[in-house]
Amino acid sequence: MDSNRMELHQLIYELFKRQIMFGVHHFEDTLPTMKEASEYFFVSVDTVRKAYLKLKQEGYITLSTGVGAVVSVRYGNRAIRRNIQNFFARRRTALFDLAHSTFPLLSYAQWVSLRYAAPEILDEVEAFCTAKNSPSPYRRVQQFLLIYNSLGNDLLIRLIWQMLLFLQAPFLSYSQNRNYFNGAGPLRDMVQLCRKKDWKALWNAIELFQRQFISALRLFYNERIPKGGGEQVEFDWSIYKESSQICYSLGLKLLHEIREDSILEGTYLSAPTKIAEDNGVSLNTVRRTISILNKLGATQTVNGVGTKVLSPLESVKNRNVTHPVIQNRLLTFAQCVQILTLSCRACAQMTAVSLTKFGINAWVNQLKKVKRSGQYEFMVYTCMEFISKFSPYQALQKSYAQLLEQLFWGYPLRDMHGTRESINAFYLPYLNGLINCLEQNELLDFSLILEQLMRKELEFTVNYLKDLGIPNVSAILVFDDEDITK
Repeated sequence: MDSNRMELHQLIYELFKRQIMFGVHHFEDTLPTMKEASEYFFVSVDTVRKAYLKLKQEGYITLSTGVGAVVSVRYGNRAIRRNIQNFFARRRTALFDLAHSTFPLLSYAQWVSLRYAAPEILDEVEAFCTAKNSPSPYRRVQQFLLIYNSLGNDLLIRLIWQMLLFLQAPFLSYSQNRNYFNGAGPLRDMVQLCRKKDWKALWNAIELFQRQFISALRLFYNERIPKGGGEQVEFDWSIYKESSQICYSLGLKLLHEIREDSILEGTYLSAPTKIAEDNGVSLNTVRRTISILNKLGATQTVNGVGTKVLSPLESVKNRNVTHPVIQNRLLTFAQCVQILTLSCRACAQMTAVSLTKFGINAWVNQLKKVKRSGQYEFMVYTCMEFISKFSPYQALQKSYAQLLEQLFWGYPLRDMHGTRESINAFYLPYLNGLINCLEQNELLDFSLILEQLMRKELEFTVNYLKDLGIPNVSAILVFDDEDITK
């Protein structure tokens, strides 16, 4: 996949392009101003400007200081129908896959977000639902994103944003599909349930909303979109805002190799020129990557010798958590822990149910391998890795694979639970519980234990990073234990 495809400006470009091709914006219509669009999508004006400039370069709009962005192409009804059919035919598999992935990935996050939403957010959601005029699809995207603000997680917002722009926004750009969301609808019902603090009914409403959306998508395809359509377009998402941040991806790759003992503690990394050649990146990128790993405490560069991989004790002593780059990476780590906490129960249960007996046994054997290693904390990585590989839906696999990588930014936090003895004492009851549940085929209990563990991990992580003085980590919501029962 083109590395630029999922950058922020590219997603906004794609949405407006489709809106023009689908007849949402007609010839000589004016698009939202750059400032308005930046507010709709929670991005900078510069990001919107990049999208608009690309639309202009490809002939979809004109740009002028006094008038703004004006549609410069004309599509007739036949062309619009053809554009819609071609677009959705090539995304049939991906859209249904993403629709089915949305519930395990986001349903609990939505429930927690609404439960903790400020009254003014609930008022805004309700006003949106009762508006006389049907808002444009990108205004709907904005409204959905507002619901999740109470979680304090920019990374989750980014994932939701890209899912909405890939699925809901194109779906709602077809005018007849908007009728599905007109009127008071399920969102207003959810707000009312929040005001009543009827959390069980709120959960049921979220489940119902998901089923209704999938039914509407299926009906749309059956009635409007012919089968076929050529090569299918897949859903993807990018943790990083710019493809130029490749040094982070390389850093994660090297951290993964250290974790898997492909690069042993006490040994030295390959020469920068060799790393650059093996990974197809510039020497400057490698140098930036090594600088990041040094600040993390994963490595230490010795002049005239090379870059040494440090032990856990040396890592803690050499980390530099005051550096802004490291603080941002640690914040990303904490945000990933929260996303995994919110989604792991549903995702783990769905994955386990889809596995054969052989697959369950393989999961058990991996957890037993962790137990034999004496490093019980790796059970978290092992469970999330299984979800990323064996979940029944590709969008879920890809999302978990991205999140799993980000856990390696927690490398300098390996002392979070204290000594090796205290680390193992903390994790052992969870590890034994997970193994026993899988062996007894008690899959619901297995997923509940995993979620309980992740909730503790989230609490430890946020509090630990607060003590380290990491900016913005206090915004990440740590929810109460009672929330686990709905």
